[in-house]
Amino acid sequence: MIKKILPFLIILLAYTSCIEQIDIKETTFEKLLVVEATLTNQLKIQTVKLSNTIELNSETPISETNAVVTITDSDQIIYNFTETSDGFYQSASPFKAELNKTYTLSINTSNGKTYESTPQKIEGTNEINEVFTKIETKINGDEGVGIFVKSNNTNNDAKYYRYTYKETYKITAPQWSEYRLQIVSDRPPYAVAKILHNEDRKICYNTITSKDIIQAESASLSENNIEKSVRFIPKNDAVITSRYSILIEQHVQSFEAYTYFNTLSKLSSSENVFTQNQPGFIPGNMYSKSNQEDKIVGFFEVTSVSSKRFFFNRDDIFPDQSIETPDYCQLIAPLLSERVDGSISSPLIEQLKRGSSYLYYADNPSPTDLYKGEYLLTPKKCGDCRELGTTAKPSFWVD
Repeated sequence: MIKKILPFLIILLAYTSCIEQIDIKETTFEKLLVVEATLTNQLKIQTVKLSNTIELNSETPISETNAVVTITDSDQIIYNFTETSDGFYQSASPFKAELNKTYTLSINTSNGKTYESTPQKIEGTNEINEVFTKIETKINGDEGVGIFVKSNNTNNDAKYYRYTYKETYKITAPQWSEYRLQIVSDRPPYAVAKILHNEDRKICYNTITSKDIIQAESASLSENNIEKSVRFIPKNDAVITSRYSILIEQHVQSFEAYTYFNTLSKLSSSENVFTQNQPGFIPGNMYSKSNQEDKIVGFFEVTSVSSKRFFFNRDDIFPDQSIETPDYCQLIAPLLSERVDGSISSPLIEQLKRGSSYLYYADNPSPTDLYKGEYLLTPKKCGDCRELGTTAKPSFWVD
């Protein structure tokens, strides 16, 4: 959850029918345990992440290792977690949250401190009915595609929502070539050869997970229906150059969880609210059993989840509007052989030896003062999609 706490502010919030403002008091930095834990009704390996707050001028996260983590349900069934990497704890076997049961998270740290959550339960269920797109123009004039989620709910228990997504997009290297240059002689007379390469580097895929807090509520509406924008992509963004997919998850929250995340979102000034500086301490639903004075950061959430995947091509949204080649894909054409002050060198071979930062793109049949050499080279990330993604096609991908 939050990894940094501003050492001069404490903001106390009471989760009742309203949020009371409490006087802000000065304090010194405290190293606090940070909990990120969401138990869902999906049958899967559940995960708990533990770390510690760090000082304002620090950038290195501190994982909480060697803790004992368990979740206990209202039937007294205990689910044990194992640390799989520093600070990441996974359930020993798949399980899921069930309706009409409560769940309590317990943490015993290596320094002997014990923390526990208040019992949490699924507040309700609601399915995503539709994911759709709209062309939008922002106040600053940016045109792009908005991605919306829609749900029509007859369950009056489900009124508060949090959204997460994973977006996957197809990458086609804009200046890809099936050939590469091989150095034949790096001494005068310099020589290179153009040969076919056997590497798959034209088509790749990349997946990005959302970081922002995205929420909606229907409690203040006359009807229990939700239509929420979860993503806006400028029309020249590289992620929609070709084909794009998004998997949206809708979490039904309790009022307490909704209030916590909503406050966290408002107090955060960064794009990633979970990893950057936070302007205060926000108490969640975790408390110390060892010492009532010990504070803990984070929230243990139990949610029902509905998900839906959506695909579109750029041409579906912006027909006949091709995207421009990125500015960083500027070509160069160094000479194979060049005489300067009586000595001969090879700018082309020197470039090829320089960590392969440039790749062959095409022949240069008409050299100019700007492009003097006989071969055009492109920056590696413009000619090799593996610089931006992986060639492994996702199992869910549909062309």
